[in-house]
Amino acid sequence: MRWPWARRTEKRQTQALLTEAISRYVDQGGSLASIEATSAAETARGLLGRSLAMAAVTPGGMRTAGFSPDILNAIGRALIWPGEICFLLRVDMGGVALLPVANFDVYGTDADLSYWVAVNTATGGTRTQVVGAESVLHFKWGWRPDRWWRGVSPLAAAKPSGI
Repeated sequence: MRWPWARRTEKRQTQALLTEAISRYVDQGGSLASIEATSAAETARGLLGRSLAMAAVTPGGMRTAGFSPDILNAIGRALIWPGEICFLLRVDMGGVALLPVANFDVYGTDADLSYWVAVNTATGGTRTQVVGAESVLHFKWGWRPDRWWRGVSPLAAAKPSGI
């Protein structure tokens, strides 16, 4: 018999439950039909985001000033879903700044992706810019052969592969 004020013993099986929930999410095609599956995907996003946020970017200084823990967290979260994130690079007196881009597209040939169209949405309005490839930092997880310049989330890639 357990006394009423005694602490309950918790039994956690987080790894197995997380794996099962992510599998359910993938089986449903990434739909929001199952809250457990959606929360598992969000947990995976948070795990990778927090892991990158704890990283130390070296060497320090003005060249890496834009890689703050918040930016690294955003990169990690975006790699899980939607599979990519794009930043405009800006150099100011404090060093390099990374500005998140809401939408973007690529123009150029296979050998020379010289132009990116970036739509930078910020508080107060939207601004569309055509910038050179040297002004863009693009992180992506995977790609499809027909759209190799865009990232594919590992959750979206798992469905066609039969995992």
